[in-house]
Amino acid sequence: MTEIIENIESFNKDIVSWGHRTRQTILGKIPKGRHASGAKEEPLARSFRMNTSKTFGEIDRIGFSFSLHGVFLQKGVGRGYISKNGVVMRGERINHSRNPKTKSTDFRTIPGVISRRKLDWFNGPLQSRFENLSDLVAEHKADQAILNFKRMKIQ
Repeated sequence: MTEIIENIESFNKDIVSWGHRTRQTILGKIPKGRHASGAKEEPLARSFRMNTSKTFGEIDRIGFSFSLHGVFLQKGVGRGYISKNGVVMRGERINHSRNPKTKSTDFRTIPGVISRRKLDWFNGPLQSRFENLSDLVAEHKADQAILNFKRMKIQ
């Protein structure tokens, strides 16, 4: 029984460690200073958090949360810039309804100079760290998978 508890504690410790290292990697990609929109980047770095949830004492979910500004920065949109078919361009939302609470997903493009670009501050670094996470989980869970397989077999 104590071996199981030690394995869970070791797994949790490794996952949290992976999360902190990944957080540091991602924070290093957030530019210092101002974005093209004029928004300061410091609030994004301060809002960036790692969180986990546990089931029966074992971490079963790890996630990252940050201010909404980070999504706009990743996509390169906001304040007169839209993303249409994955391309950043000038544009605005078209409101087809007289009801102001109804949101439309139709956009109209506007000619003009495009001074914004997508900034891959989150997806790229996270993708590069996934292999480490999968190796970590495989290392800890391989024995458990074999045990479960042995239990499933008809003997």
